[in-house]
Amino acid sequence: MAVKNLDNNTNEIRAQITEALKEDNEGAITEALVRMAENIQSNI
Repeated sequence: MAVKNLDNNTNEIRAQITEALKEDNEGAITEALVRMAENIQSNI
């Protein structure tokens, strides 16, 4: 279950990073990467 949640959250964050890159929004990219790191840490 934790792995499935990790995959779903990672895909959501990946999509946010993709959009942030299109907009060249460094703050949004950083925020998404921090969320991804927190998500991974909480699922370990």
